[in-house]
Amino acid sequence: MTEIVINAADHILGRLTTQVADKAMKGHTVHLINCEDLVLTGDKDKIINDYREKRGRGAPYTGPHFPSTPKGIAKRTMRGMVPHEKHRGIQALKRIKCHNTVPHDVDESDAQTFDDAKITRTTAKYVTMKEITENL
Repeated sequence: MTEIVINAADHILGRLTTQVADKAMKGHTVHLINCEDLVLTGDKDKIINDYREKRGRGAPYTGPHFPSTPKGIAKRTMRGMVPHEKHRGIQALKRIKCHNTVPHDVDESDAQTFDDAKITRTTAKYVTMKEITENL
């Protein structure tokens, strides 16, 4: 099918990843760029502590292994939105490409954004993925 480029800057993680997972399940190859500019809404300290707890959970060799990069966290979030143990879910995850910045082989000029997934209220409490991964 077609390749879709989505600019993730100033988008809410959960709202954007549901739409990306849906497009991947329909057969599109999706490039998610600027993953470090994704935001999570809520109290900054609580969110960072939750991610620290997830990261420290389990044993180093047996898991569970939780990612520490913005693109890894975004991909792991989308994994929970597709049937990742079935063949069609595995294929959908392979079609999702996450990038922390804009790679050289992806054209940023035709990148899509989703208005319903953007952070619109300026008074909302939120934290970016870059801030979360710096504090892990």
